[in-house]
Amino acid sequence: MTSLRLLLAGLLGACGLVLVTPAASQACSCAPGTTRDYVAWADVVFAGALMEVEPPPRRSVMSSSDPNTYSFSVTRSLEGQVGAFAVVESAMSGASCGLEGMQVGREYVVFATYHRGGLVSGLCSGTQEAAPALVERVAGITGAAGRPAPDLGAVLAPIRVVLHSLY
Repeated sequence: MTSLRLLLAGLLGACGLVLVTPAASQACSCAPGTTRDYVAWADVVFAGALMEVEPPPRRSVMSSSDPNTYSFSVTRSLEGQVGAFAVVESAMSGASCGLEGMQVGREYVVFATYHRGGLVSGLCSGTQEAAPALVERVAGITGAAGRPAPDLGAVLAPIRVVLHSLY
């Protein structure tokens, strides 16, 4: 009888643990898209060199969705209105669909949308390194054949980086 009670107590305890165990958290989940889809979903598409990544201000409580700020020197406008520089926000973590693996000095094709007066992008937007074939494919879709951004960016980008490093 005692062993039956112990068995029942063990089973009830195990069931209780299963019921109170928290569910697994969900990571970013993207619907797969084609380059044509990414262009259609974006308000602005451009090719540009990543000049700076600025993390969100440090606080005692942070969220994976707090935004990093990405500054680009635009080399080619492919869709929408974008100047020589573009600032794009994205969640600081890929777990919240933020951009990942972006490296200063590398060239990217950025697919961004307007949100609260600024540009935003993320893992699901299609933003990726700017291989020449990708840039030409996007230009073919948007009809932006050879529409470069103003040359002013090439002159001001290094100045901005130097000034920012001083402050």
